[in-house]
Amino acid sequence: MSAPSMAPQSVEAVAINTSSVRITWRPPPRQHHNGVIIGYRVRYALEWTVEEDLSSEPPRDAITVMKTGSDRSCVISGLATWTAYGIWVSAFTRAGEGPNSDVIVVQTDEGGTFPCLEIEI
Repeated sequence: MSAPSMAPQSVEAVAINTSSVRITWRPPPRQHHNGVIIGYRVRYALEWTVEEDLSSEPPRDAITVMKTGSDRSCVISGLATWTAYGIWVSAFTRAGEGPNSDVIVVQTDEGGTFPCLEIEI
């Protein structure tokens, strides 16, 4: 048994509202599990920090959300309004953590209400 040799696949994120996003993913291909996947690490950071090299270690200010091996999605709340975040996911077995997925960028929704103007034609 060893760590997964491939990252989770098809990582996607969508803003739910001004302060939350939903992340979904598929597990690595079965032949790359290298044991039982017992969980996932979903990491996120302000978008400008994703320019750092994520091939080895995530940025120091990245926040990690742990999920069980049966989970394929999570909601991250408490984010800033109208702000872009970089998000990436990795899978792990008892032997260790596999590689990170590619970073995706998602932006929370814009807040506020906008007046409707009547225009005469």
